[in-house]
Amino acid sequence: MVSKYLDQIFDIADISQNFILINCTLGYNGDVNILCADGTYDEFNTRGQLKNKYKVALSSPQNYRIIILGKNFKIVELNNEKVNYTHGFQVDIDKYCYICRKINGRFKNNLIITDGFGKKINKFSIGTWVNDVQTNSNQELWVSYLEEGVYFASFDSIEKNGLNCFDLFGNISYTYEFKPKIAVYYSFNVISENEILINTYSYVGERLALGKIFDKRVDKVIEWKHYTDFLAYYNNMILVENKSIGEKNQKFALLDINNNLKIIKTFEFFGKKKERLNCICGRGDKLLFFDKSKIYSISIKELL
Repeated sequence: MVSKYLDQIFDIADISQNFILINCTLGYNGDVNILCADGTYDEFNTRGQLKNKYKVALSSPQNYRIIILGKNFKIVELNNEKVNYTHGFQVDIDKYCYICRKINGRFKNNLIITDGFGKKINKFSIGTWVNDVQTNSNQELWVSYLEEGVYFASFDSIEKNGLNCFDLFGNISYTYEFKPKIAVYYSFNVISENEILINTYSYVGERLALGKIFDKRVDKVIEWKHYTDFLAYYNNMILVENKSIGEKNQKFALLDINNNLKIIKTFEFFGKKKERLNCICGRGDKLLFFDKSKIYSISIKELL
């Protein structure tokens, strides 16, 4: 087991002491995007975690901020919203999207696209029981769903296959139709404009699998006895969460895809003061971590 001590890449408290982290991912150009709410957000508990990720309406209006790191650092605002947006990131040069995980009878369009001033320029439905949403340089929106969406939605629902790709107008350009049918997406990673890794579980044969989609075709499926909430990829290696059920401390393993997912090395990640970090995102070749108000990052290339 190798212990790695990471430098922070950003401190949300430098912008505001009242901002609370909701989600962190990569935008369309690979920059780190952080979705925050202000301190009045009543859907958080005292640890800064969402009480109910799948709630649609908030009890009071909320202000959101997307903080975009990198050389073109900026903060984009969306104010006075009563919708529980759990994902938000940049999808084009001056376009930003916000996603609610569910829809209901009154709220049918759970993805909105705004300009840099928060003006809504488009909205559409991406289905209900959304698990995760990621984008790439093609301005695509890849959406995965929980089993409630896959198995308990209507027969003709857009969630039924577990994974869809949308353009910025709400058109579906790809839906997963590989057999066996997916029950759960534990994680997926939009690596590039034409490559995606998926970590899935199917009730048929109780199969756990690591799949690769290339140019919107299933290219490879590897069965394995593992699941992970976080998945980073580089040069046929994957970095995944590797802890036992019930274990509190996060541990990670670097695996060789070309060698039956053999473990190359295992890691624990800490801040510089030896504080344990919570992984919050796996995108591209990076894992992103969070502690209090600080964001940390590690790439597979840095571990080699």
